[in-house]
Amino acid sequence: MAVSEFRRGLPAGGLAFLQAMPPWWQDVLAYRFEADGGMQPLLIAVRDGYLNVYAEGQSVLKIGFDVRRSGDVRLRGRIHRKYVQGKGAGDGYLGFDGEHVTSNDGKKEAPYDGLETLRSWVEAARDWSGDEKKGVAVIALNHPEVIDVEMALPANAAVSLTDKRVANRMDIVALERNAAGAASLAFYEAKLFSNGELRARTFKPRVLQQLARYRTYVSAPDRRAQVLAAYKEACGLHIEFARMRGATTSPLVAEVAAGAPLEMNAEPRLIIFGNRPEQVAAGASWHQHAKALDGIHVILVAAAGDVRLSGSAPKHT
Repeated sequence: MAVSEFRRGLPAGGLAFLQAMPPWWQDVLAYRFEADGGMQPLLIAVRDGYLNVYAEGQSVLKIGFDVRRSGDVRLRGRIHRKYVQGKGAGDGYLGFDGEHVTSNDGKKEAPYDGLETLRSWVEAARDWSGDEKKGVAVIALNHPEVIDVEMALPANAAVSLTDKRVANRMDIVALERNAAGAASLAFYEAKLFSNGELRARTFKPRVLQQLARYRTYVSAPDRRAQVLAAYKEACGLHIEFARMRGATTSPLVAEVAAGAPLEMNAEPRLIIFGNRPEQVAAGASWHQHAKALDGIHVILVAAAGDVRLSGSAPKHT
């Protein structure tokens, strides 16, 4: 079975299509919602040929592109039907062409009436977001060096017929400046303090296996090269999206977008949040579990808003 490359970017004509600023895209760029004591924008994540739009860590809209017609790029959006038709609508996705939400057979299911329609989708999506996802969103929005969330890693080939092709998903990808002063990728996994994967009777919690898989994946020479190339491309797109929004961006992101070398720290870090100081102080068993994390870069905080990523200057809004 063929192994997919790790890529980030848009198809030919995709960026130019967005630069024409169709009304629905203007809405995505401009929309803000109240959460965590402030106004949050929608987070735009670059994928392989498409974009994901997130609200509080929950994907609201997939922005894809139909490029089959030479010189005629069209929006090929996808949205979960429950965001449009309500929680009782069941599973599955509907299409979005910028003016209407459509069924798979092309039937118009609902009109797109601008910001009010987008607001209804966002609020519906937020109902499905959990505390870990919300925490990741806060961290990403507080740090302009974050360039990806939910970094899905295409599965590697199985070594034998009995092996499984495992796909992984890292929570946060950020840029930092390494000791030599160069821009470098940093990877983070985020867990709530209550997450059972942080603990085990054997003191070998599942999170250690998870971090080891991430480390092995991005350290493989071919995957390393793919990831570095992909995020150079993504940085260029993030700069362009910030320009469209009239927003500033991280100098590190701008450097990489302009062609500066990009390196990688393949050791994933672990963010643990959602605990109260008295829980940690009183939790003798937690201190034993924490010893299992020796050698792992751990950020332990009470709230996601308290997280400070290594080498990042947090954004204050």
